[in-house]
This record gives sequence, C-alpha cells and structure tokens, in this order.
Amino acid sequence: LDLVATVSKDDFVRGNKSAPVTIIEYADFSCHFCAQFHPTLIKLLAEYDGQIKWVYRDLPIFNIEAAISGQCVGKISGEEAFWSFADKLFANQGSFSRDFYRQTAVSFGVDEDKYDECIFDPLLKSRIQKDFTENKLLFGFNATPYNIIVDKDGRKFSFPGALPYENLKSVIDRLISK
Repeated sequence: LDLVATVSKDDFVRGNKSAPVTIIEYADFSCHFCAQFHPTLIKLLAEYDGQIKWVYRDLPIFNIEAAISGQCVGKISGEEAFWSFADKLFANQGSFSRDFYRQTAVSFGVDEDKYDECIFDPLLKSRIQKDFTENKLLFGFNATPYNIIVDKDGRKFSFPGALPYENLKSVIDRLISK
C-alpha cells in the first residue's frame, strides 16, 4: 500500500480536504456493489462533518466509457460537477449509454463541445487504462469497490467490497479517537 498514490490536485475529493481521515475508493460506475456503497460514504461524510475526506479513483473493470465521461465532467466543470455526475450515475445504472452520459454531463453545466472533444481524447483513455493496469497488477485490485483508509498518521488500511455502514463507522470511530 506504500505505492498507492497520495491524494493530489488531480483527484476528485469530497469533504474537508484537510480532514484527518481519508477514504480512497477505487470504483467503477457500472459496479452494483459500488452503487450500494456510494450512499454509505455519503452518510459517513455527513455524520463525520469535517473529519473525513473521500477520494474517488476509477477502476473501470466493467465500463471505461463511464469513467472517461466522469473524468471529462470533472476536468471541464470541476469537482462539484464530477460528484453530481457520480451521484447520478450510481443512482441510474440501468440507464447507461453514451447519450445518457452526455445528457447528464450537460445537465450539470458541462459545455457540449468541450465534452465531445474530451471523451474522444486518446490520452485520457490511455491514462485511465494505464492506471487500471497498474492498480490491478501492483495492488491486486481485482474487484470494486476497493477501498483504502488513511489515518491521520498516514497509516493505510485496505478492504475490498461494500462494507455495511455500521462496520465502517466503527473503524472510523477508532481512527478518529486516536
């Protein structure tokens, strides 16, 4: 886990950027377990106001097209638009199509021409594929969601899957109280 990239300006962060606890989620917009886990992380952020930051990273096992769309939304319109896009996608997995991604992006204020240009950028797709391969080979991330919790001392703890809220809450309580 020492090789897991630290949070950077290129990451999409939700919550207090200087929070003592970080949850890095590697996810795929088409993953049903990721969709189940998404509300859990939203609830944790609300309950631990200012204590947690949530970092989203793509691990597109099933759907690179949605990952590219999400990256474009964030790149063009910023973090808030990215998170709105992510919320919408996880809530509407049965609606996925190129048109759905585009319409959703535009509904969050993304310029249509910039979006169209971005989704066909071969460098973006190449970067996502490279990150996917590295994460899979270096860390063994072969399922989504895959999560890493970083405590205030920089220690990293990982877990695969969509833990129930109560289980994750007890871990967060322990890390925050130290």
